[in-house]
Amino acid sequence: MKDFAGPGPVPPAPSGAPLPVVFTGTARAYFRIWLVNLLLSLATIGIWSAWAKVRRRRYFLGNTQVGGATFEYLATGLTLLKGRLIVVAALALYAGLQAIEPRVSWLLGLGYVVVLPWLIVRSLAFNARNTQWCAVRFGFRARWWDGFVAAIAMPFLALISLGLLLPVSTRRTATFWVNGHRLGAAAFSSAPPLAPLYRALGLALAVFMGMTALAGGAVWGGALALALAPGETGLALNTLPLVGLLVIFPAFLFAGALYRARLRNTVLGAMTLEGGHRFRSTLSAPRFAWIVLSNMVVTVLSLGLAHPWAAIRLWRYQCACLTVIPAGPLDAFIEARQAEGNVIASEFSDLEGFEVGL
Repeated sequence: MKDFAGPGPVPPAPSGAPLPVVFTGTARAYFRIWLVNLLLSLATIGIWSAWAKVRRRRYFLGNTQVGGATFEYLATGLTLLKGRLIVVAALALYAGLQAIEPRVSWLLGLGYVVVLPWLIVRSLAFNARNTQWCAVRFGFRARWWDGFVAAIAMPFLALISLGLLLPVSTRRTATFWVNGHRLGAAAFSSAPPLAPLYRALGLALAVFMGMTALAGGAVWGGALALALAPGETGLALNTLPLVGLLVIFPAFLFAGALYRARLRNTVLGAMTLEGGHRFRSTLSAPRFAWIVLSNMVVTVLSLGLAHPWAAIRLWRYQCACLTVIPAGPLDAFIEARQAEGNVIASEFSDLEGFEVGL
């Protein structure tokens, strides 16, 4: 287990000074874990992927520190595997029923809409109660309705509004995630303003349109020159759709990352932890977007071998731009949280290992 985590939890010094979030992991160390996970997952036809996820989370959380204390991930691969088997069985049942009787597809789709919010809430609760800091476990509490609004209703409204309600939707999803979490019994909360998110959306749209126009002009110019060349017209026309995708996708990825950075800064900047503790996120939107885009390019060109480096690079930057601002000395706060014991953890013990996504 030593390769998963850094030093054990050490209570932070009793100070009200800002505490930076520090990541001590390295791409070289994570590459070894990633490679072993990949090979074992292939050898076991995906069964090892449950243990792979545990190893990955333990490495990232175990090397993330606040005030000198690291996070811990407590779930086991076997627990995650049980939950995944339930998900796989449900998907197989869905596919089987649809193949036998296609007319019930609408009914299965309705069942999916009903079940998905519950799955999301359960997944967040599972991951939260299996994560701790300074021997204090996190928790997550939310209603089915909260999950439905955040994961289905608001994204649907954003879609049919052609993106005009995207800031409203993303704010609702982010606050659902933040406001449901607890550290011990202390609740997190965030009520971010909408104006910065609409400005972020405007910036993202302007950048996307600008990048698409510039790259598109270059592509069409090259295609026109190629088309005028003798015997090359067919080749030019056939390559245009592919080149168009190669232009639009990076522009969309870059613009989306710009918006995500502004969203993160706004939501975390408005986040508090019960007791008056605050947070500050200072991501540079252009730098964050560049990291996301260049990570994708390098990963593709390396046929996936650069993924560990890309993951470490992105996580390290996000940690470096996050600061915890305590309301005062943390000793009393930590002792109070530790005294609560495992009440929150035991509250959600009815469905171990259930996660959204495979």
